[in-house]
Amino acid sequence: MEEKTGRTDVQDFSEISWLNYGRIFMKTEMEMKVLALKISKGYVEKLVIDRDEKRPAEECEHKTIYAAAFGALQAYNGISVKNQHTRQAILDAAENILSNMLPRCNTYETLYIPLNEILKKWEKTK
Repeated sequence: MEEKTGRTDVQDFSEISWLNYGRIFMKTEMEMKVLALKISKGYVEKLVIDRDEKRPAEECEHKTIYAAAFGALQAYNGISVKNQHTRQAILDAAENILSNMLPRCNTYETLYIPLNEILKKWEKTK
């Protein structure tokens, strides 16, 4: 087992560490928590058609977004084949869960976009 370490601060995730078990690349639990925390800071509320409000997430919203993001990261971490199909399935499930928990939330901008960027970078660490 080889372990490579990198920065885990909230500002820069380009060099985040990963564990290499053969061909399965995994993040540590702490790294996934930091990534989920980064995602959960923002909230986009649906106001009317074609006009949404971006603002910091309130405490209850933050916890809900964090739970959805962390769950998606854990699911992706446990999959041995990380590709566009598994990424899309996890993104769709996380977005659906969040839309049921926060109906006024624009889940695409709040969760889908930032989570998709993280998972794409994750695939490139191979």
